[in-house]
Amino acid sequence: MINNCVQAFPRSEYMRRLAAVKEEMARRDLRTLVVTDDSNVAYLLGYTAQSGYVPQGVIVSADRGEPTFLLRRQDAPAAIHQSFLDRDQVVGYPEALVGNPDENGFDAIIDLLHDLGAAEAGLGLKLARPAGAGRRQVPAASAGRSDRGLHWSGHLAAHRQVRPGDRCDA
Repeated sequence: MINNCVQAFPRSEYMRRLAAVKEEMARRDLRTLVVTDDSNVAYLLGYTAQSGYVPQGVIVSADRGEPTFLLRRQDAPAAIHQSFLDRDQVVGYPEALVGNPDENGFDAIIDLLHDLGAAEAGLGLKLARPAGAGRRQVPAASAGRSDRGLHWSGHLAAHRQVRPGDRCDA
C-alpha cells in the first residue's frame, strides 16, 4: 500500500491555499478550475514529480472539498505518495493515451469533467501549454474568455474561460 509521505507543509496549509483559490473562483463565477502547470500543481498539492511531459490536471471544484488529480497511470502512485490528497482523489488514465495521436490525457481530463458534471458551466482553464492535444469538446461552458494573467493566492497565473462549444485543440 502506498501512503502519503511527510509534506513540505501541513495539510492545513494546502487546504488554506485551496480555499483561497476557491474564493477567487467564486469571485470570477467559476464552478470548476483545471490547473495543468507543474508549479501550480505543486503549489496546490505538494506534488513535485517531473511528470508534466504528458497531460495532467488538477480539477478544483467549488462543490468538492478536495481537488481531483488526473495524470498518467504510472505516475499515480507517486502522486498518492507526494500529495496531501486522499487516495481516491488521484486518478490515473490509461497508458494507451500516452503518445496516441488520436486521444490523449487531455481527453481523459475532459471525460472526467463530464463525469463530475463540471463541463457544463463556469469552467476555467489554467493551461501550462497550448491545449492542442485534446480532441473532445467541452460544451456549454461559461461564456466569455479571459487570457490575461492571474496571480491567485500569489501563485496561480494565466487562465482561460471556455465558451460553449469550444474545442480544447482550438
